[in-house]
Amino acid sequence: MPVVQSPNKALVTGANGFVAMWVVRDLLEHGYVVRGTVRSVEKGEYLKNYFAPYASKFEVTTVEDMKEHSMKLSKVLRQLPVLPPPKPTKGTRVEDMVETVINGTTGLLRSALTYGQSVKSIVYASTGGAAWPETSEFQTFTVLTEEDWNVRAIEILKERGDETPAITAYHASKTLAEQSAWKFVKDHDGKMD
Repeated sequence: MPVVQSPNKALVTGANGFVAMWVVRDLLEHGYVVRGTVRSVEKGEYLKNYFAPYASKFEVTTVEDMKEHSMKLSKVLRQLPVLPPPKPTKGTRVEDMVETVINGTTGLLRSALTYGQSVKSIVYASTGGAAWPETSEFQTFTVLTEEDWNVRAIEILKERGDETPAITAYHASKTLAEQSAWKFVKDHDGKMD
């Protein structure tokens, strides 16, 4: 995978998230020009204020509707290389949330493949919950690898639907989205790193 050197441009989706804000800060401190996407104007204003010392190198794009996410990103991707995935909004039906996360992730990859000629690499940041099983009986000292998936969260989601606990639904959505991302890369072998 090619190394992206500053002063290149970087896109960080869900830029107001805990990890994403650290990614944005690190990129800015290392000379990158950063565009962050957020789900609301308020979150964007917060980031503009937070990163005010970097105003000339930081901008925010609001993507309220995940269905528009890929279309907006297609315009942006001609110049930006770093892409963590979008997150769902609160208060949606579980099925819709899971579908949103999967479609947001694969849509982002599709946009990068189609429109991101200058995209050098994609960084996919997920959650440990995509690998760590939904059980209290899991051994304390266990090594997880890229072969481990939280299949129990997916099973619970199928069994309980909208009655699935929020954290389990989140873990299931991230597991399914990450599996979809890896399938997308495999299906487009040689076209993406």
